[in-house]
Amino acid sequence: MFYRVDYVVGLMLFGFVIGLLIGKRTAVRAPNNVAKAYYVLVTATVIIGFLANAVVMLHGPSQGWTFIAGLAGSIGNFIFGALFGMAVRCAEPEDLLTQPPVLAALRMAVAFTFALAGIGKAFSMPFMIGFFTQSGYTVEFLKFVMFAEVLGGVGLLVPWAFLPSLFGLTIDMFGAVATHVRNGDPLNDSTGAINMLIRLSAIGAIWALSSSADKPIRITRLRLVGVFIALVVALGIAVAGSFALHHSSQTKSETTTATLEHADTYSTRLPYDEFHWLAGAFVASRQLTAEGFTQIGRQM
Repeated sequence: MFYRVDYVVGLMLFGFVIGLLIGKRTAVRAPNNVAKAYYVLVTATVIIGFLANAVVMLHGPSQGWTFIAGLAGSIGNFIFGALFGMAVRCAEPEDLLTQPPVLAALRMAVAFTFALAGIGKAFSMPFMIGFFTQSGYTVEFLKFVMFAEVLGGVGLLVPWAFLPSLFGLTIDMFGAVATHVRNGDPLNDSTGAINMLIRLSAIGAIWALSSSADKPIRITRLRLVGVFIALVVALGIAVAGSFALHHSSQTKSETTTATLEHADTYSTRLPYDEFHWLAGAFVASRQLTAEGFTQIGRQM
């Protein structure tokens, strides 16, 4: 159930509706207080998700802890949608969205997601090597992506590195979607990337609103247009880069393909959201190792 785009988007929409319903009550409160409450809730989900994934990494597969990690991500998607629902009920939506705790919370959640994603790949290298090789990429590119995701996650929290990191991670996620499309994978395989693209786009838009809050409306519109143009450019770079890096070889290892298809049967049983793949890929890698996936990894 968790491994679906419609589930993730549905959670956000459900949160948005709940935000609309409770918006009358929150609208009478100071926007900064609502923003602080949102920050606390996001922090709680990030901590729970981080601890659950840490347990899985350090102590091995655990259905319970994997479920907790997925649940934390699902709650995060719900309150993400609720935030915008409450903002709509405000006299001026930007009064809530431009509060510093809101942008700080979004940056923190996405930063931890990408940092964990990069680190998590190191704990499931056979699985990741197989996928990247099958997709026509090199192991060196896999290592670059791991490094970029960790560095980009940290950069989201650093003022001077925030915008470059935001742009780079957007390219990364567009590239992930482009790779799945080129591979002919089902849409649900791009669930995590689509989720992150929604978050990254929201961060960019809120940054544009916040940085021009005390400036003429014309400046705000120009910055929002700039964010949209950056998204288009990131998409273009990702698609062009994906095809440029793709190996021309059309012969794939039948064993690797079969094993990766087997890996999908494991991943579809696991919660898939911003915390899914770290625990999920690790669990799948552990299970596949017992069936000979390690030997395939050594041959690549």
